[in-house]
Amino acid sequence: MKIIFTFTLFLLSCLYANSQQLKNAGFENWKDSSQHLLPSYWSVDLAAALKYSPSPDAQQGKYAVVLSTWYSYVRGHLFYGSHKDPHKNWTEYTVPFTGKPVKLTGYYRYTDPVNFTDSAGGHILLKDVAGDTLAYGAILLDTAMNWTRFEIPLTYHSNKKARSIAIHFISRENGGGMNDDSYPNRLYLDNFKLRYKKQD
Repeated sequence: MKIIFTFTLFLLSCLYANSQQLKNAGFENWKDSSQHLLPSYWSVDLAAALKYSPSPDAQQGKYAVVLSTWYSYVRGHLFYGSHKDPHKNWTEYTVPFTGKPVKLTGYYRYTDPVNFTDSAGGHILLKDVAGDTLAYGAILLDTAMNWTRFEIPLTYHSNKKARSIAIHFISRENGGGMNDDSYPNRLYLDNFKLRYKKQD
């Protein structure tokens, strides 16, 4: 009986490890920081990046996060995890993680009111125990006036186990044209989920 119980716990732990989800993936929980409200378990590079957050214009629930470009040149960055130093490369902002997802999904809206040629971007990275890249995925997010589902498939480079994850979104990845603070790029994000089956 004890052997069966132990084996059952082992199977449950394996199932949990393979189906881990992101914390505050719907951006419902916010906390006070020194200059602005910040979505719990997420970080930004500067206060202006969240000038229009939290937004009640959510895809699901009460709130969404809005990532902004400040004037025409300072892009907003959103990182998964509570990171104190926003000046490193986003690939260094990892948090412990042991699942094996096949993709990250979510919903976005993106406004580029000047010339509709900009794109926002999203990235996801898994590292192994040695800190090497285990899996990677990226996407460009073009103008979308209504909530639109996105998928970032992960490409695995080995069969090693994941030990950490990094997720990064940027308000302006590609494109040009002058924006100012009256007409900023705004990337609305909501309802993230790690998927463990390709058909999900």
